[in-house]
Amino acid sequence: MESFTAPLWLQFENGDSSCLEPVRLLFKVGDDLRQDSLVVYTLRVIDRLWKKHGLDLRLSLYECLPTGDCAGFIEVVSRAEALATIQKTHAGGGIIGAMAALSKSPLSAWLRANNTSGLPFSRVVENFMFSCAGYTVASFVLGLGDRHNDNIMVRKSGHLFHIDFAHFLGNRMKWKGINRETAPFVLTKEFVHVMGGEKSDMFKSFVDLCCTAYRILRKYHRLFVALFMMMLGAGLPQLRSLGDIEHIKNTLAIGMSDAEADVNFRKLIRQSLKSKTTKVC
Repeated sequence: MESFTAPLWLQFENGDSSCLEPVRLLFKVGDDLRQDSLVVYTLRVIDRLWKKHGLDLRLSLYECLPTGDCAGFIEVVSRAEALATIQKTHAGGGIIGAMAALSKSPLSAWLRANNTSGLPFSRVVENFMFSCAGYTVASFVLGLGDRHNDNIMVRKSGHLFHIDFAHFLGNRMKWKGINRETAPFVLTKEFVHVMGGEKSDMFKSFVDLCCTAYRILRKYHRLFVALFMMMLGAGLPQLRSLGDIEHIKNTLAIGMSDAEADVNFRKLIRQSLKSKTTKVC
């Protein structure tokens, strides 16, 4: 695959006769996949907590299996494309390259063109809105970095999801010493365009969903701190000291009331929408 670590794309015949799709995996060498595995596991915990409170944000949770020193397997999610690919192929109007990321319409056009699942398009958009809310909150709380448009995927069913968790707990990517990730999380005009724009009822529902999901996770801040405390001795690249865990305490705003945290998260949404770096990073 075209990536810095050049992972292998492996495809196996499925031993389950009731499933027609083959089993697809990436085998990577060069990245410490224990960190990816921890983030994927934590996303499963987050998903269970939300569902415990009756909130299903339709996360696309895949498997990640470290097999040795900086090596392991990652499950490939079927019928999905990277946001970068979508932008390049569906920008329209002759827009190509990095300029495609500045357009608001390619994602919406791609979803409509690839809606072959039999789902009503309104359901596809709803899947996008719910999953976008889930990963918006989760990526903020976990401090996921390196959130460029090759690390954000969208399924043809509308489900958005994040991949590649080599940077977390607030460790952002830098270019010549300059932080190139300045937004609290990736939420672009392109995403909002799929929902009908900033003044639409769906976008208002998206904001409310984010705040509800965030409020639920704040109730379990001790659980997240304990989980990462247990992993301190593992020697993960970006989880080595108590100082690293402070990021979780900060993002969950444990010193704020629910009302204060709600107002603050709505501000973060507006701040992310105004960011220019998430469009082309």
